[in-house]
Amino acid sequence: MKLNFKETIKQKTDKELEIISKDYAFYSEDERFLASNELELRKNPTKRLLSVTKIKTGKVNTFTVILLFLMLMVGGAWMVLDPRPGTIYSNIHFIQTAGIIGILFVVISLIIIVKKFLSGGFNLTITKEGIMDHSDYIKVGMIKWADIESIESTSFGILELLLIYVKTPEKYANSKIQKMQLKYNLRMYGAPVVITSRFLACSFSELEKIIMQSYENYKEKNKQ
Repeated sequence: MKLNFKETIKQKTDKELEIISKDYAFYSEDERFLASNELELRKNPTKRLLSVTKIKTGKVNTFTVILLFLMLMVGGAWMVLDPRPGTIYSNIHFIQTAGIIGILFVVISLIIIVKKFLSGGFNLTITKEGIMDHSDYIKVGMIKWADIESIESTSFGILELLLIYVKTPEKYANSKIQKMQLKYNLRMYGAPVVITSRFLACSFSELEKIIMQSYENYKEKNKQ
């Protein structure tokens, strides 16, 4: 996103904001979203202020994840430098290879986390249109309430998850990495979109409550 874009759009006319919100060629999804929000805010300030909830980056949560990855890196380095055959794996070369792969995975993950943290961080915004999800390594973008079929909470080990079942999963696979993420989510959790609170400034129960209440409000207002 361009620097100070949030301040820039406040100086735009309504016509300019309308053009920005529909310009897919030049403006990013975030910029179009902000322009659309600013335009609606001008038309109905009270309603718009009450309909938006933004959850920012949880610095403590993010640093905790980074610490865990660093511990995994130490474990991988130990496997490489001091491979000790055990009852399960007795091949020293296999143990060292696993350690190298583990180190590479951790390094790549840390680069992604730090880069995203420095470029604006992880966040999730809930509006009357849906969920703008930038809460993990790979941003999903806008998940519209109208596209959601159901939402369930579950846990996978120590990780608590919100599973989002959508009508059109292909909408959330615009890039190769998003396609890989979608396939992984379907294979591991059975849902195309998965949201966690691990990088957000809230607990999982708070995240679940906000999203479920917003979704129920949407369904109530749009009953046939």
